[in-house]
Amino acid sequence: MISTTPLTAADATTGSFTVMGIQVTPKVDAAETNGQFSIIEEVVPPGLGVPPNISHRETRVFYVVSGEFSMQVGAITRHVTAGDALFVPAGAINSLVNTGSEPGTLLASFTPAGHEEFLRELSELVQGEPSEQEVADLFERYGVELAN
Repeated sequence: MISTTPLTAADATTGSFTVMGIQVTPKVDAAETNGQFSIIEEVVPPGLGVPPNISHRETRVFYVVSGEFSMQVGAITRHVTAGDALFVPAGAINSLVNTGSEPGTLLASFTPAGHEEFLRELSELVQGEPSEQEVADLFERYGVELAN
């Protein structure tokens, strides 16, 4: 059942974590929407980002709150800044990098929900010394693949 309880800032900041140097804060998660969608905030340091990848399950929308990014969707790469949004259909190769000199903030929505749990599990996994098989199993379980 979808929650109808309003969310507050305090609700949203519990459970922040870091993956690949990016601070991730779930704002709306799968449990609150019965798996229909989720929203996360990502604070990306200069020079960092997400390597080319394909999510086979979720459609994504990235909204730039602050900063400057180079974002790739398919064969198109765009320079985006605060106020810009980028749509990434499921199955499309995509990547991003903070090209500015300050941390940048993105809001990312995922339909259906679930990608936030992939990121959380990835964060926990890479804190140790995972085997290639453990990493491959995680990516397969969530329908994500790294692209070249």
